[in-house]
Amino acid sequence: QQDGLRSGTLPTPLCVGFGCAAEYLQLPDTLQRIGEMQERRDKFVEYILTSPFVAMLNGPTTEVRHPGNANIRFSDIDARQLLGMLQPKIAASMGSACASGIPEPSYVLRSIGLSNEEAYSSIRFSLGLDTTDEDVTDSIDIISDALSRMVEDEPVRKAI
Repeated sequence: QQDGLRSGTLPTPLCVGFGCAAEYLQLPDTLQRIGEMQERRDKFVEYILTSPFVAMLNGPTTEVRHPGNANIRFSDIDARQLLGMLQPKIAASMGSACASGIPEPSYVLRSIGLSNEEAYSSIRFSLGLDTTDEDVTDSIDIISDALSRMVEDEPVRKAI
């Protein structure tokens, strides 16, 4: 099919669903909610980057990235340990869902130039359209508390 470039027939229900999703994302109310999500993400990132803990935003600036994404690298912190302290309270991960269970660093982070150590110190935080200001404030408090405990407990704090 299609000059031998792709096999099979297009899944019509999925194509229609994708079109409906694209239309939904252009509705004025949805665009407003996306803008609010981006503002919350920016507040979250700003707090983490200006906290007493050494942290850096991985990837592009907040102006050109997905409005619900914040991938943050914590210097000298084992992200697996931190992630264990945050879950299940916060939606976060070290890699994509399709790579879960793989003990290697994120191939995306490696492809943007991070070392294995930097990738292992990184966590992807996700915000959604239903994320509230209170959710952001609570998450910041939970992360700060976990980082404080890790810094105080030297055996827990270790970079790979």
